Parts: sequence; structure tokens; C-alpha cells
Amino acid sequence: MNRLKKKAKTEFFASSICTLITIPLFLIMAHTNAKGLDFLLIWVLVGVPTGLGLYLWETKKLKQFDEREREIIQKAFSISMMSFTLYLLIFCLAGFFMIGGGGNIPVVFMPVMLFAGVFFAQCTQSFIILFQCTKEDDGETEGGVE
Repeated sequence: MNRLKKKAKTEFFASSICTLITIPLFLIMAHTNAKGLDFLLIWVLVGVPTGLGLYLWETKKLKQFDEREREIIQKAFSISMMSFTLYLLIFCLAGFFMIGGGGNIPVVFMPVMLFAGVFFAQCTQSFIILFQCTKEDDGETEGGVE
């Protein structure tokens, strides 16, 4: 379980750092009225290879976990996606009912909402993994297996 706890903590800190960097960048870009396909092209050229590399690296690391650990990861991912969906539902409906159907929301809220939601989902996933590991570790010590 130590590998799984380390994975959860590493992902939590990495997502925290990414969020702390990304959201201010979007706010700066909104303040300077940055627009155009050049910014989108930069994000795609940087994001796609990075995302693909991280996905392949994560898939390789996932093979190192045993069946019980993979089950914990899948359960945590499922719960984090449910929490992300609930977050988006609440955020979108709150904006709709607070501003109304004819009102305007600044466009900067869209990426901020997305990255805050991804951060929330990653926090949820990491905490569920840590909770499950702690729960199983406590169960093993209570059952006499140490």
C-alpha cells in the first residue's frame, strides 16, 4: 500500500502545483485580453504530447500494482468523476440561477471552472485512495495480520 499512498500524495501535490500555476495564467491572459488561435495552438502543441506521455507513463506504472490496489484506484477514479460531474452541475446551475438566462458571465470563468473542477476531482481521488489504504491498513492490524 505504500506505493499507492505515494502515488496519491504525488498526484495531489502535482495537481495543486499545476492549478496554482494555470489559474493565474488564465487570469493574466484575461486581463491582457489575450485571444487568437496562436495561444490555442501553443496549448495544443505543449499539452497533447505532455498528456500522451503522462498517460503512457501512468499506464506503465499501473501495471506494477496488484489487483486489490487497482480496484482501489478504479473506485477512487469513479468517485472522483462523480464528484467532478456534480461540481460542474452545481457551478453551471448556480451561475444560471444567480445571473439569469439573459445575463453574461465573463469567459474567463470557463477555464477557471474547468481547472478548479479538475483540481477538485484529483483531490477527491487522492483522498479516497488514502482513506481506503488507511482503512485496509487498520483492518489488517485489527485482524492480527501485521
